[in-house]
Amino acid sequence: MVFGSFLIAPDGSKEGHPSSDKGDKSRDALINWIKEEINLNDFIVEWVEVTYGWDCSKFRITRTSGSERE
Repeated sequence: MVFGSFLIAPDGSKEGHPSSDKGDKSRDALINWIKEEINLNDFIVEWVEVTYGWDCSKFRITRTSGSERE
């Protein structure tokens, strides 16, 4: 069995800005691809998406491999 980790870095832009919206869409596309690969190839992938930064009220988990966006 092979185990690994990876990080998708934040887009670094403030929510509501075009570059932030583009980052959101890119993350959505990646998550959809991961879900498709899991279904097609029987992969096991556990992931978590978090929101943090000075323009957020607090750190929070927004999505995980076991849930959808809140």
